[in-house]
Amino acid sequence: MDLWASFSNSGVYLAVLAGGYLLKRAGLFRVQDARFLSAVIMNITLPAAIVKGFAGVELSGVLLLTFVFSFLVSLTLVCTGAVLSRGRPAVERGTTILNTNTFNCGNFAIPFLSGVVSSESFAAMCMFDVGAAIFTYGPNAAVAQRAMGGGKGRGAGLGSVLKKLFTTPTFLVYVAMVALSLLHWELPGFVMNVAVMAGNANSFLAMLCIGILFEVRFPREGRATVARVLAGRYTVCALAAVVLWLWLPVPREVARTLVVMLFAPVASCAPMITIENGCDGTVAAVINSISMVLSITIMTLLLALERGGLDQEITIPACAADVPKDSSLVPVYEGEQMPFLDLLYGLIIRSGNDAANAVAELCAGSVDAFVARMNARAYELGMTGTHFVNPHGYHDPDHYTTARDLATLTRQGLTDPTFCQIVTCLRYALPATSKRGELVIENAYEIFKPDSPFYIEGAAGVKSGYTSRAGFCYVGAAQRNGQTLIAVILDAPTRNRAWTDLKRLFAYGFAFLES
Repeated sequence: MDLWASFSNSGVYLAVLAGGYLLKRAGLFRVQDARFLSAVIMNITLPAAIVKGFAGVELSGVLLLTFVFSFLVSLTLVCTGAVLSRGRPAVERGTTILNTNTFNCGNFAIPFLSGVVSSESFAAMCMFDVGAAIFTYGPNAAVAQRAMGGGKGRGAGLGSVLKKLFTTPTFLVYVAMVALSLLHWELPGFVMNVAVMAGNANSFLAMLCIGILFEVRFPREGRATVARVLAGRYTVCALAAVVLWLWLPVPREVARTLVVMLFAPVASCAPMITIENGCDGTVAAVINSISMVLSITIMTLLLALERGGLDQEITIPACAADVPKDSSLVPVYEGEQMPFLDLLYGLIIRSGNDAANAVAELCAGSVDAFVARMNARAYELGMTGTHFVNPHGYHDPDHYTTARDLATLTRQGLTDPTFCQIVTCLRYALPATSKRGELVIENAYEIFKPDSPFYIEGAAGVKSGYTSRAGFCYVGAAQRNGQTLIAVILDAPTRNRAWTDLKRLFAYGFAFLES
């Protein structure tokens, strides 16, 4: 996703949030409506989004490390709240501690980021949420009450914390998905389809709900507390982001996602927890609204700045060479630098397995994480007969698809102008790099050649493929009179037979449309 696309994506979320606020101001929504929406989100759409996001994710040390990191950040924040409020009146101390250490993951950060991160990064966000939630529902209140000179706080005991966590649908889904990942089990297709449908509504409902709750009128009382909480909170989170980026041994894609997560706003439940513990709910509500404004700004900028465009210069990773010996290659070499767009041309025109591995690691942090993202996207598109185990298509018994699913995927691809540009390119020059001279690659597809017996009028790509097990395969598209048809050939005995059958299918399809 390039810089403009990142801002556009964030702009959509902000537009929905603003719409919720304006509809509340117009009298079409009330604060009570937000409470209903919040219940729907936390009990239905967010759990569904978690099921959808966890699809194909393998539990790894990265996710455990993310949980530990979240726990340590939360511990640091609650200690920061205690230090910043030292010597202040009891109620002010409690309010500061309870609002310094909370993260609005479920209603804000996860919906905000879910459309632009890999499956592994989504799972990391969920593990971050688990670590933060444990503090929100227990230790925060215990520390606040002790600082105020009272007991351990309402609902701060271990039994109360566990009861709260294990009666929360979101937490139960986290536990269930982690268990399924450990057992290497997959949910039935019907369950996944329902989860995808409900999960797709989560981001919209969450932003609408936040917009309804948002308030811009702030009372004068407690402004010093508000400033103290926000300054301490964002300073600690900024320092944690530096530590995470420089020293935490996680894939870069996960690190980028967690850096953005650190700047999530204060949890929407914080004002209620503040009131339950005898502290200032009005100040907590102000902190909540201001943190939302700050977090939206910071997260949008971070999300946009971390993602370069297709012209961004990339360095080929070592995994590019980790392909079977008889693979088709661009070739690209470890340490070679080139624009990302050139790598994509090599991937499509040369069917470069080395380029496929490089793209996978550059986009998702690792080949495995990218494959998990591929499988999750297949679920979203309704490709129920597809399962990926690698990014390049080399034969594997567990790597399979269907003609229908390939047509579905192609239809989605044809909505992207860059995709269309690459799959119809006949000749492309890859500029010289430090590893090789200029490399000219050419599209040898017969359907594009007017003097070929297999020429197809209006051909618009898309991709050929061959292995000894799969035979000659081709996914083609053609456009005539404003109509686009897609045809799929699998397991043809020869290349010419694939071209012949493809031409016959398009002739039949366009004749049918004209009849």
